[in-house]
Amino acid sequence: MNMEEVELKCPVCRKMHVVEKKVDIIECRGKMVAVVRDRHGWRLMEVSTISEKQDSELDRQWGYYEG
Repeated sequence: MNMEEVELKCPVCRKMHVVEKKVDIIECRGKMVAVVRDRHGWRLMEVSTISEKQDSELDRQWGYYEG
């Protein structure tokens, strides 16, 4: 593991994955997992698809409305 890689616990398979320190998408057991950096450091987060209704609700909550 070089300086540009980090070992992170996967929320899908609960094992460790070695990933590059960059925002990226990987696949584990057929599911998409995002490599992200936030206030807690580098993490793996499972990506889920939301419906149009959920998307509209999030836009409403975040104050974004296009219309």
